[in-house]
Amino acid sequence: MKTWMLIKNDLKFQYRHGFYMAYFVLTLMLLMLLSLFSGLAKEQAGMILLLTEISSFGSTFVAATIVLEKEQRLYDTLFVTPINIHSFLQAKILSLAAPAFISGTILFAVSFGLNTIRLEFIAGIFLTSILFSLLGLALATRCQSINGFILLSLPFGLVLAGLPIVHHLQLFPMPFSIILPAQGALRLLNAGFEQTGWKDVLLAVLLLAGWVLVFYVWAERWFSTYIVQKEATRN
Repeated sequence: MKTWMLIKNDLKFQYRHGFYMAYFVLTLMLLMLLSLFSGLAKEQAGMILLLTEISSFGSTFVAATIVLEKEQRLYDTLFVTPINIHSFLQAKILSLAAPAFISGTILFAVSFGLNTIRLEFIAGIFLTSILFSLLGLALATRCQSINGFILLSLPFGLVLAGLPIVHHLQLFPMPFSIILPAQGALRLLNAGFEQTGWKDVLLAVLLLAGWVLVFYVWAERWFSTYIVQKEATRN
């Protein structure tokens, strides 16, 4: 119940600051862009645009939330109340990953039809949204502005999402990219277009879930160190 109340508060905060309108406009722009493609090129463009949306825009929206909350000093007394930090982080991540998940689902359903929204696709977009929300949250704890976050997050985005995309498009051989999370995401998104063996699906899910666990531990430690403990020391 406590986590659900935190999620409701986060959703209200995001709505008040125009996050959902921004996602609405972004989704419309991506739909118009995808309408320029057809056939296999459209499928490839759809997967790349969706992954780019989640990894770049999704994590940036997370960072914007954290920066805004720090500017408004919402953390000054928050953890004086009996709120468990894990409940807080879980609510924050779920509320922030939801818009990316909904936007991506709408993008594929409208562009390619409801038959592409398979269980594999849902698992891929959900785990990827969670993953990059955690990345955005972790990095935002060290930033005082969105510009600072963009500079800090750029190398992570290039490695975690950019290299698997290059490998997927067969532009350059990058065999080590198979251990990166976006490789699993691309495999699960591609399952919406063609039959994928259950072993490949399982490996992709485990790869993404493993990275989510690593990023959650990272985000929890940095949030505890640079937000909770810092505010406790200041007060």
